[in-house]
Amino acid sequence: MVARQQADDWILKLDMVARQQADDWIFKKDKDWMMQLLAVTLSLVSKMEETKVPHILDLKVCE
Repeated sequence: MVARQQADDWILKLDMVARQQADDWIFKKDKDWMMQLLAVTLSLVSKMEETKVPHILDLKVCE
């Protein structure tokens, strides 16, 4: 069970770091390619996890 707890802790740490990175990307100006990359990444992850997947255009950020 120790290995399982370590894996869970690592996953939670990764989640926190990923969220911080996403926040950093969102607030940077003139980085449209980063937002496109984030939208594609969210689309890919949702296809692995969700039963009803949003269309990629639904993830587009309006300016």
